[in-house]
Amino acid sequence: KMTHDAMEKHVLEIIRNAKEDWIKKQLKTVVIRAINSELFNRDSSLDIVQELTEYVSAENWPAYFETEKILRGINVKQVHKRLLEMFTDKVLTIGVYKSL
Repeated sequence: KMTHDAMEKHVLEIIRNAKEDWIKKQLKTVVIRAINSELFNRDSSLDIVQELTEYVSAENWPAYFETEKILRGINVKQVHKRLLEMFTDKVLTIGVYKSL
């Protein structure tokens, strides 16, 4: 079992070592999976309403119709920049769930 500190060090090490070449290899697969997921989530009227509700709650319902274009537009530099922004010591929280 990993301790909290060991897990945090492990995650931060992975993020620091994430190179653009590695991200590029992962990005195509991730984008295709995300697009497929979006399409499957529009399989029935109930699914469509649920999806639209998410977009409306984010105050961006027109993006519903642009989702595939938006996902295909994500590039390696954007992902790399976001990784470095989101996984810093100041904004990363790693916790351990303990049942009562």
